[in-house]
Formats: sequence, structure tokens, C-alpha cells
Amino acid sequence: MVVKRSNSHVKQSYLVSHPKFTVTRTAHGTIREFVHYDGATYREYTSETSLFGLPMLQIIRGINPETGKREVARGVVAIGQFAVGGIAIGQMAQGYIGIGQLATGRILAIGQLAVAPLALGQMTLAVAAVGQMVFALAGIGQGGWVSLGFLMSSLTGG
Repeated sequence: MVVKRSNSHVKQSYLVSHPKFTVTRTAHGTIREFVHYDGATYREYTSETSLFGLPMLQIIRGINPETGKREVARGVVAIGQFAVGGIAIGQMAQGYIGIGQLATGRILAIGQLAVAPLALGQMTLAVAAVGQMVFALAGIGQGGWVSLGFLMSSLTGG
């Protein structure tokens, strides 16, 4: 016996073949906006000014109708669910300074899980860190290994 299931419970795709964006140009940048069938919006702000080929500021919110996916914000300052830049702010952020739920930074990371030379977060992996669970050479933490030197001496009995 073959059972057919209704797909009415499945959410429609956010992929649109030829999306019609509302484009607003300001003195400092461009805003592209699209409203999906269910009222969800996609907004992208990109500044006109750039440095090293990256916009000074890029902010992305929502699902891009051209790809059906969340886009990565890229800029000197990047803000979005996924952000990569000099200063990156997002759920997943990677930059020289990363701020987010999962943050990696070449200098500093602040987040629930932060990985950088200097880190602040709930769980950190760093050279110097402050957090609830700290894995660092030097740091302050509620739990974890605050010093790998201390860890090594306790393991070797010295």
C-alpha cells in the first residue's frame, strides 16, 4: 500500500527566479530590500566607501531571494548572521575582531564560543582569556584549564 503525504506542512522555498528588489540609494550607500511571500524581508546595506576592495560597512539580514540562502556579510565592518571582516558581528563571526555566538578573531573574540589570542566568552580558547570555561595560557575562568603550564606540571607530577 502506497501512502501519499501532503506537502502542505513544508515551508515554501525562499528562492525566487527573478526577484524585484526595492533599491534605495543614500548619500553613504545602497539598500536592497525584498519582501518574501510570507512577509519575511531580506535587507542588504552596502556602503559606497570601500577599503582594500571591501565596503566599509555591510549589513545583511534575511534570506537572499536570488540564492535561497543566508548571505555572508563582508566588509571592514560586517554585520549579519554570517559575518567576515575587520570587525565582524554576527551569529558566526570571523575577523580581526569577532563578536558573535561563534566568534573567531585574529586579535580579539567575544562570544559564546570565542577563539582568538584574546578572548572573552562563555567558552574560550585563547592565549589570554576571561570566561566561564577558559582554555588559555593565562586567564580567569569559572572552570577549565586556565594555564597549560599548570596543566602540564600537574600531568607530569612536577
